[in-house]
Amino acid sequence: MINLLDIALLNCCTYSCDYCISKASTATAVNYECNGLTKGIYATNGQTLKAAQLLNFINNHYRPDEVFIQLSGGEPLLHDAFPFITEILYMHGYKVIINTNANQIPSMARSLPIDTWPVYWRTSWHRDFRNIEHFLKDIEPIKNGKLLINYVAHPKRIESGIIKKDIEDLEFTGLPYEVTAFQGKWNDKDYDKNTSIYKGIITGLSDKEIPAQECNYISIQTNGNLMRCHKVQIGNIYENRFIERYPQARQLCSYENGNTNCGLVQSLTLLGLINNTNG
Repeated sequence: MINLLDIALLNCCTYSCDYCISKASTATAVNYECNGLTKGIYATNGQTLKAAQLLNFINNHYRPDEVFIQLSGGEPLLHDAFPFITEILYMHGYKVIINTNANQIPSMARSLPIDTWPVYWRTSWHRDFRNIEHFLKDIEPIKNGKLLINYVAHPKRIESGIIKKDIEDLEFTGLPYEVTAFQGKWNDKDYDKNTSIYKGIITGLSDKEIPAQECNYISIQTNGNLMRCHKVQIGNIYENRFIERYPQARQLCSYENGNTNCGLVQSLTLLGLINNTNG
Protein backbone atom coordinates (compact mmCIF):
# COMPACT_ATOMS: atom_id res chain seq x y z
CA MET A 1 0.00 0.00 0.00
CA ILE A 2 1.18 3.51 -0.81
CA ASN A 3 1.04 6.23 1.84
CA LEU A 4 0.85 9.76 0.48
CA LEU A 5 0.96 13.03 2.37
CA ASP A 6 0.01 16.02 0.19
CA ILE A 7 0.79 19.36 1.82
CA ALA A 8 -0.73 22.64 0.60
CA LEU A 9 1.85 25.12 1.85
CA LEU A 10 -0.24 28.11 0.85
CA ASN A 11 -3.26 29.11 -1.24
CA CYS A 12 -1.50 31.60 -3.48
CA CYS A 13 -0.32 31.16 -7.05
CA THR A 14 1.14 33.20 -9.89
CA TYR A 15 -1.36 31.61 -12.29
CA SER A 16 -5.16 31.36 -12.24
CA CYS A 17 -5.95 28.10 -14.02
CA ASP A 18 -9.66 27.43 -14.41
CA TYR A 19 -8.97 23.72 -13.88
CA CYS A 20 -6.99 24.05 -10.65
CA ILE A 21 -8.32 21.55 -8.11
CA SER A 22 -6.82 23.58 -5.25
CA LYS A 23 -8.52 26.85 -6.07
CA ALA A 24 -11.83 27.70 -4.43
CA SER A 25 -14.66 28.45 -6.82
CA THR A 26 -14.78 32.05 -5.62
CA ALA A 27 -11.07 32.71 -6.20
CA THR A 28 -10.37 35.76 -8.33
CA ALA A 29 -7.42 37.95 -9.24
CA VAL A 30 -6.90 40.33 -6.36
CA ASN A 31 -4.30 42.77 -5.09
CA TYR A 32 -3.24 40.60 -2.25
CA GLU A 33 -0.06 40.12 -0.24
CA CYS A 34 0.39 36.50 0.69
CA ASN A 35 3.09 35.88 3.26
CA GLY A 36 4.98 39.01 2.20
CA LEU A 37 4.80 38.34 -1.53
CA THR A 38 4.30 40.74 -4.41
CA LYS A 39 0.78 42.08 -4.88
CA GLY A 40 -1.38 41.06 -7.80
CA ILE A 41 -1.11 37.28 -7.51
CA TYR A 42 -4.06 34.93 -7.40
CA ALA A 43 -5.13 33.77 -3.96
CA THR A 44 -8.07 32.01 -2.34
CA ASN A 45 -7.27 33.27 1.14
CA GLY A 46 -4.37 34.46 3.24
CA GLN A 47 -3.55 31.22 4.96
CA THR A 48 -0.11 29.60 4.87
CA LEU A 49 1.08 26.60 6.81
CA LYS A 50 3.50 27.28 9.65
CA ALA A 51 6.77 25.46 9.12
CA ALA A 52 7.50 24.48 12.73
CA GLN A 53 4.12 22.85 13.38
CA LEU A 54 4.19 21.11 10.01
CA LEU A 55 7.63 19.58 10.50
CA ASN A 56 6.79 18.58 14.06
CA PHE A 57 3.65 16.78 12.90
CA ILE A 58 5.50 14.88 10.15
CA ASN A 59 8.31 13.87 12.51
CA ASN A 60 5.83 12.59 15.13
CA HIS A 61 3.58 10.62 12.78
CA TYR A 62 5.54 9.44 9.73
CA ARG A 63 8.78 7.54 9.28
CA PRO A 64 10.79 8.50 6.18
CA ASP A 65 10.56 4.97 4.77
CA GLU A 66 6.76 4.75 4.92
CA VAL A 67 5.47 7.86 3.14
CA PHE A 68 5.80 10.00 0.02
CA ILE A 69 5.45 13.72 0.71
CA GLN A 70 4.23 16.15 -1.95
CA LEU A 71 4.64 19.89 -1.41
CA SER A 72 1.94 21.76 -3.29
CA GLY A 73 -0.34 24.78 -2.97
CA GLY A 74 -1.11 27.10 -4.61
CA GLU A 75 2.44 27.48 -5.75
CA PRO A 76 4.69 26.02 -3.03
CA LEU A 77 7.81 27.92 -4.08
CA LEU A 78 6.09 31.14 -3.01
CA HIS A 79 6.07 30.08 0.64
CA ASP A 80 8.75 31.95 2.59
CA ALA A 81 9.89 28.77 4.33
CA PHE A 82 9.77 26.51 1.26
CA PRO A 83 13.57 26.03 1.01
CA PHE A 84 13.83 25.36 4.76
CA ILE A 85 10.94 22.86 4.78
CA THR A 86 12.25 21.04 1.72
CA GLU A 87 15.82 20.77 3.00
CA ILE A 88 14.76 19.57 6.45
CA LEU A 89 12.57 16.87 4.92
CA TYR A 90 15.12 15.44 2.50
CA MET A 91 17.96 15.71 5.05
CA HIS A 92 15.89 13.48 7.33
CA GLY A 93 15.41 10.94 4.56
CA TYR A 94 11.89 11.76 3.35
CA LYS A 95 11.06 11.34 -0.33
CA VAL A 96 9.86 14.80 -1.41
CA ILE A 97 7.86 15.61 -4.55
CA ILE A 98 7.52 19.28 -5.46
CA ASN A 99 4.37 20.07 -7.43
CA THR A 100 5.10 23.40 -9.12
CA ASN A 101 4.20 25.48 -12.18
CA ALA A 102 7.97 26.13 -12.51
CA ASN A 103 7.43 29.89 -12.79
CA GLN A 104 9.57 30.62 -9.73
CA ILE A 105 12.37 28.14 -10.45
CA PRO A 106 14.74 30.53 -12.34
CA SER A 107 14.75 33.16 -9.59
CA MET A 108 15.13 30.54 -6.85
CA ALA A 109 17.99 28.86 -8.72
CA ARG A 110 19.93 32.12 -8.70
CA SER A 111 20.17 32.06 -4.91
CA LEU A 112 19.85 28.38 -3.97
CA PRO A 113 21.50 25.18 -5.32
CA ILE A 114 18.13 23.59 -6.13
CA ASP A 115 19.73 21.60 -8.96
CA THR A 116 21.52 19.53 -6.29
CA TRP A 117 18.50 18.87 -4.11
CA PRO A 118 17.64 15.12 -3.91
CA VAL A 119 13.96 15.78 -4.62
CA TYR A 120 11.45 14.92 -7.33
CA TRP A 121 10.03 17.74 -9.46
CA ARG A 122 6.49 17.44 -10.82
CA THR A 123 6.31 20.52 -13.04
CA SER A 124 3.06 21.58 -14.70
CA TRP A 125 3.04 23.15 -18.14
CA HIS A 126 0.16 25.61 -18.53
CA ARG A 127 -0.05 26.76 -22.14
CA ASP A 128 -2.37 29.65 -21.27
CA PHE A 129 0.46 31.28 -19.31
CA ARG A 130 3.72 29.98 -20.84
CA ASN A 131 4.49 28.66 -24.30
CA ILE A 132 6.70 25.58 -24.46
CA GLU A 133 9.86 27.62 -25.09
CA HIS A 134 9.36 29.78 -21.99
CA PHE A 135 8.42 26.74 -19.92
CA LEU A 136 11.61 24.94 -20.92
CA LYS A 137 13.62 27.98 -19.88
CA ASP A 138 11.85 27.91 -16.52
CA ILE A 139 12.84 24.29 -15.87
CA GLU A 140 16.36 24.59 -17.28
CA PRO A 141 17.99 24.68 -13.80
CA ILE A 142 16.45 21.33 -12.82
CA LYS A 143 16.06 19.49 -16.13
CA ASN A 144 18.93 17.13 -15.34
CA GLY A 145 17.32 16.10 -12.07
CA LYS A 146 14.38 13.82 -11.32
CA LEU A 147 11.72 15.59 -13.34
CA LEU A 148 8.23 14.91 -14.67
CA ILE A 149 6.14 17.33 -16.75
CA ASN A 150 2.40 17.35 -16.09
CA TYR A 151 -0.09 18.55 -18.72
CA VAL A 152 -3.85 18.85 -18.24
CA ALA A 153 -6.03 17.80 -21.19
CA HIS A 154 -8.49 20.70 -20.95
CA PRO A 155 -11.68 20.31 -23.06
CA LYS A 156 -10.99 23.58 -24.88
CA ARG A 157 -7.63 22.23 -26.03
CA ILE A 158 -9.22 19.00 -27.16
CA GLU A 159 -12.05 20.71 -29.05
CA SER A 160 -9.70 23.21 -30.72
CA GLY A 161 -7.29 20.45 -31.70
CA ILE A 162 -4.36 22.27 -30.06
CA ILE A 163 -3.76 19.29 -27.79
CA LYS A 164 -2.18 17.41 -30.70
CA LYS A 165 0.43 20.14 -31.15
CA ASP A 166 0.96 20.35 -27.40
CA ILE A 167 1.70 16.64 -27.12
CA GLU A 168 4.04 16.88 -30.09
CA ASP A 169 5.85 19.67 -28.26
CA LEU A 170 6.08 17.52 -25.13
CA GLU A 171 7.45 14.61 -27.14
CA PHE A 172 10.03 16.90 -28.73
CA THR A 173 11.42 17.91 -25.32
CA GLY A 174 12.63 14.36 -24.74
CA LEU A 175 11.63 14.72 -21.09
CA PRO A 176 9.23 12.40 -19.23
CA TYR A 177 5.67 13.71 -19.13
CA GLU A 178 2.12 12.74 -18.26
CA VAL A 179 -1.22 13.95 -19.57
CA THR A 180 -3.91 14.12 -16.90
CA ALA A 181 -7.65 14.29 -17.36
CA PHE A 182 -9.37 17.64 -16.82
CA GLN A 183 -11.50 17.67 -13.68
CA GLY A 184 -13.74 20.67 -13.09
CA LYS A 185 -16.40 22.75 -14.79
CA TRP A 186 -16.16 24.19 -18.29
CA ASN A 187 -18.94 25.57 -20.50
CA ASP A 188 -21.50 24.68 -17.81
CA LYS A 189 -20.47 21.03 -17.90
CA ASP A 190 -18.87 19.13 -15.03
CA TYR A 191 -15.94 16.89 -15.91
CA ASP A 192 -14.31 14.15 -13.88
CA LYS A 193 -12.26 11.06 -14.64
CA ASN A 194 -15.37 9.31 -15.95
CA THR A 195 -16.61 12.08 -18.24
CA SER A 196 -13.33 13.52 -19.51
CA ILE A 197 -12.51 12.77 -23.13
CA TYR A 198 -9.00 12.01 -21.94
CA LYS A 199 -9.89 9.58 -19.16
CA GLY A 200 -7.31 8.97 -16.50
CA ILE A 201 -3.63 9.31 -17.28
CA ILE A 202 -1.81 9.07 -20.60
CA THR A 203 1.97 8.86 -20.38
CA GLY A 204 4.64 9.77 -22.84
CA LEU A 205 6.76 6.83 -21.76
CA SER A 206 4.61 3.76 -22.21
CA ASP A 207 1.47 2.62 -23.97
CA LYS A 208 0.76 0.23 -21.11
CA GLU A 209 -1.80 1.17 -18.51
CA ILE A 210 -0.30 1.69 -15.06
CA PRO A 211 -2.05 -0.68 -12.63
CA ALA A 212 -4.05 0.63 -9.70
CA GLN A 213 -2.29 0.73 -6.36
CA GLU A 214 -3.82 0.56 -2.91
CA CYS A 215 -3.58 4.01 -1.39
CA ASN A 216 -3.92 5.84 1.89
CA TYR A 217 -4.00 9.52 0.92
CA ILE A 218 -3.84 12.27 3.54
CA SER A 219 -3.72 15.96 2.68
CA ILE A 220 -2.93 18.92 4.92
CA GLN A 221 -4.78 22.13 4.13
CA THR A 222 -3.42 25.61 4.82
CA ASN A 223 -5.61 25.95 7.92
CA GLY A 224 -3.97 22.84 9.35
CA ASN A 225 -6.89 20.48 8.69
CA LEU A 226 -5.97 16.88 7.93
CA MET A 227 -8.16 15.34 5.24
CA ARG A 228 -8.41 11.70 4.18
CA CYS A 229 -8.90 11.33 0.43
CA HIS A 230 -9.82 15.04 0.28
CA LYS A 231 -13.19 14.24 1.87
CA VAL A 232 -13.08 13.32 5.56
CA GLN A 233 -11.45 15.54 8.17
CA ILE A 234 -9.42 13.47 10.60
CA GLY A 235 -7.67 16.12 12.65
CA ASN A 236 -5.72 19.39 12.66
CA ILE A 237 -1.96 19.79 13.03
CA TYR A 238 -2.29 23.05 14.98
CA GLU A 239 -4.56 21.43 17.53
CA ASN A 240 -2.42 18.29 17.79
CA ARG A 241 -5.37 16.18 16.64
CA PHE A 242 -4.88 13.13 14.44
CA ILE A 243 -7.53 10.45 14.92
CA GLU A 244 -5.12 7.71 13.93
CA ARG A 245 -2.27 7.44 11.50
CA TYR A 246 -4.32 5.42 9.02
CA PRO A 247 -7.89 6.36 9.87
CA GLN A 248 -10.90 4.10 9.78
CA ALA A 249 -8.92 0.85 9.92
CA ARG A 250 -6.60 1.91 7.09
CA GLN A 251 -9.54 2.58 4.81
CA LEU A 252 -8.35 3.21 1.28
CA CYS A 253 -9.26 5.94 -1.15
CA SER A 254 -11.75 4.44 -3.62
CA TYR A 255 -12.18 5.34 -7.27
CA GLU A 256 -14.28 4.21 -10.21
CA ASN A 257 -15.03 0.56 -10.95
CA GLY A 258 -14.30 -0.42 -7.38
CA ASN A 259 -10.55 -0.01 -7.84
CA THR A 260 -8.41 1.73 -5.26
CA ASN A 261 -5.88 4.16 -6.59
CA CYS A 262 -4.13 7.42 -5.85
CA GLY A 263 -4.12 10.43 -8.09
CA LEU A 264 -0.34 10.44 -7.86
CA VAL A 265 0.37 6.76 -8.54
CA GLN A 266 1.10 7.48 -12.18
CA SER A 267 3.40 10.34 -11.27
CA LEU A 268 5.22 8.26 -8.67
CA THR A 269 5.70 5.50 -11.24
CA LEU A 270 7.06 7.83 -13.90
CA LEU A 271 9.38 9.48 -11.40
CA GLY A 272 10.78 6.05 -10.56
CA LEU A 273 9.58 6.10 -6.95
CA ILE A 274 7.51 2.94 -7.35
CA ASN A 275 7.39 0.25 -10.00
CA ASN A 276 4.36 -0.53 -12.14
CA THR A 277 3.47 -3.79 -10.50
CA ASN A 278 3.45 -3.08 -6.80
CA GLY A 279 3.93 -0.36 -4.22
